Amino acid sequence: MRKVSSSALSGTGLTDVYSVTVSGDWRLKPYYFVVNGVVVRDPYGKMVEPDTDNNIVMDMSRTELPNGWSVRPVLNEREDAVIYEVHVRDFTIAPESGVSSDKRGKFLGMVESGSTYNDVSTGIDHLKELGVTHVQLLPVYDFNACADPADSTCYSWGYDPRNFNVPEERYCLTPTDYENRIREFKTMVDEFHKAGLRVVMDVVYNHTYSKSVFEPISTSYYTPTDLSGTGNSLGGTSEEIPPFFVPER
Repeated sequence: MRKVSSSALSGTGLTDVYSVTVSGDWRLKPYYFVVNGVVVRDPYGKMVEPDTDNNIVMDMSRTELPNGWSVRPVLNEREDAVIYEVHVRDFTIAPESGVSSDKRGKFLGMVESGSTYNDVSTGIDHLKELGVTHVQLLPVYDFNACADPADSTCYSWGYDPRNFNVPEERYCLTPTDYENRIREFKTMVDEFHKAGLRVVMDVVYNHTYSKSVFEPISTSYYTPTDLSGTGNSLGGTSEEIPPFFVPER
C-alpha cells in the first residue's frame, strides 16, 4: 500500500468530490483514506475487503458478463407492475428451498432454476409461476450487522448500510474474489431479466449503521444520532449529501 499526500487531491468547494490519480497498476489493491488521523473507507468505493476498513481498487470493465446483458423485460404501464418483495437470505437459506447447498442464501441461489420441494416449484421457478413482474430485493449492499460472512445464523434485513455501492459479501459465493463478487450480483439480475422479471433494489439512503460512515470525512455531513430510532440518520439539507445518492438528470 502506498501513501499519497492530501496535496495530490483535486477538487474545490463544499459540494465537490475530491479525487486523486496515482500512477501504476493498482487493480484489486486495497486502499483507505486517513482524515484528521482517522482511517475511513471511501464512501464512493465499488468494493471493500471483508472485516477491514479497506476499499479495493476496481476496474469495473472486468466485471462485465461474458455474453453481455439480456434485454430488460418490457412493462407498458407502471400500473401493470406486480411486485414481490424478498430477502436474499430468507428466500433460499432453508434446505426445503431445494436450492443447491452452496448457493443457499446467496445471489446465485435466487436464480437457480429447477428447484422443488415435494414436487412444488421453489425459487425463481415459483416466482415465474406466480405471475409477478418485479422482484424487489431487500438491501443487497454492504451492511454491518453480520461481521462473519460464514455465519449463516446471523440475521439482518440489511437496513444498516456501510458502503452503498458494494454487493454484500454474505450473499456472494466468492466474497474475496472481488471482480466475481460483482459479477455474481450482475448474473442474478440478468437471470431475473431472462425469466421476464424486472428487479427493484430497496435502498436505505436515509441512515447508516454508524455516524463514522460519513462524519470523520467531513463535519458538514449532518448526522442526527437518534432522530427516528433507526440509528444515524442522514440530513438531506447538507449540500454534500444529495449528490451522493441522487442521480444526475
